[in-house]
Amino acid sequence: MEYLFLLVIIYMVLMHASSQIPPGPPSIDGPQVIVLNSQITFTCTSDRGSPTPTVKWFFDATEITTGISTTTAGTAVTTSLTFIATKNYHLKVLECQAENGVLQNPLSTTKYIEVHFSPESPTLTGPTTLTPGQQGRWTCISANGYPAGVMTMKNKNNNTQFTTEFTSSTVLDQKSYDVTGTLTWSPVIVNNGDTICCDVTHTTTLGNTPQTVCRQITVSQPISINAPVTQYSPNIQASVTLKCDVTQGTASQIIWIKEKLQLNITGNSRFSGGTVVNESLTIANVQQSDGGNYVCRGIDAVTGNIVNTNTINVNPVDEDEDNIIIYVVIGILAVLVLFVLLVVMILYRRGREKKKDNAKSKYVSQQTAISNRQDNADYSTHRDRDRDYEGLDYNRREVHVYNTSQDHVEYSHYSTIPADYVFEDPNHTNLKRENTYLELNHSNLKQDHTYLKLDNTYLEPVNSILTPDNAYLEPGQINIEPINGNSMTSTT
Repeated sequence: MEYLFLLVIIYMVLMHASSQIPPGPPSIDGPQVIVLNSQITFTCTSDRGSPTPTVKWFFDATEITTGISTTTAGTAVTTSLTFIATKNYHLKVLECQAENGVLQNPLSTTKYIEVHFSPESPTLTGPTTLTPGQQGRWTCISANGYPAGVMTMKNKNNNTQFTTEFTSSTVLDQKSYDVTGTLTWSPVIVNNGDTICCDVTHTTTLGNTPQTVCRQITVSQPISINAPVTQYSPNIQASVTLKCDVTQGTASQIIWIKEKLQLNITGNSRFSGGTVVNESLTIANVQQSDGGNYVCRGIDAVTGNIVNTNTINVNPVDEDEDNIIIYVVIGILAVLVLFVLLVVMILYRRGREKKKDNAKSKYVSQQTAISNRQDNADYSTHRDRDRDYEGLDYNRREVHVYNTSQDHVEYSHYSTIPADYVFEDPNHTNLKRENTYLELNHSNLKQDHTYLKLDNTYLEPVNSILTPDNAYLEPGQINIEPINGNSMTSTT
């Protein structure tokens, strides 16, 4: 009996064991990639099991209880999971478990999820104002996108893509991508007013419509300023305008600096100008304290660069002192002119005297030779005829002068005439009273002179012989009368 009871128990156990079937391996059906904020449904199915298996969803090891629905078809059990895709699911793992108690541990399967989301709106930084040919650098950033977007940059005005001027790089930041693009470009004057755009394409979230950010640029000539006059000498209490001109570009501000300190133009009633409209600085009622070095400074409205003029020097002058200086300068110039004239006159007189001495020396040499020949011929005839005649008036003396060999001896009595009046050869004329003797080598007078001048010891040509009509001479001159022979007697 006991044996029979044991057999029944064994049979019942075997029958019960033969009716239990482990669950079928679960399988998940659903997209691998989901778009942010989209509604997604995943299903997990276990195709058999006895007893009927239970299918569950887990996320981060926690069972999901919301958005769950289960259906049974025959021996298959399907559990659905519906949820809104958020970044919380991005790159996360969903787990599905199936169990019916037959196996020691439930069967499970997993699926990881990629949530695609578009990057944030891109940003574009860089200069908006440039000078022609100035190199600009613009940076476009597209952050927090998955997957990485495709970035390009273009000139919107002519819809031209930048190629060699543009580079980009991509960096994975935790669970998203950051894309950075750099444009290095040197616009010219024709690009003034152009618009630079950065486009980011993210097809999985935005399709073919790119995210775009743009920046307009201004290309203009750089500022250039100058001071036409850099030296001023205004009179005290007069007005003076220090010129400053913006010759190119546009200035956002004009600043005047004196001795490295900025002038407060609005705070001084004697100052005016010094603005963008009127760059020149006018100083009224000039004082001595206004003297110094000034600089006109302009700030470029395009680039913000600072441009300075050359140093402008102001030296106020007292009018009276100025006149004194002028008079002194005129006096110095007059003295210099007089000195030059005096030197010219001295040089001129020396030139004339030298020329006269040369002519005199030449003529004396010629006359000496002629006289020597004549005196040698007459020597035998007139020898020893120099004497005083008795019976003549005591005021009248007669002297005969002949050219002898002794005449060539310096200071010879033959060359000196002691009487007040000189008896001369017929071919010679009278001497003035002041010339009572002849110097050595001048005993023969020139042939062409009628009388000697005060400072001359010889007679000039053309007046050597007196004609009978010239026997009477003016007072102070010597009356020459003809006598026997080749001589003449002088009388008073």
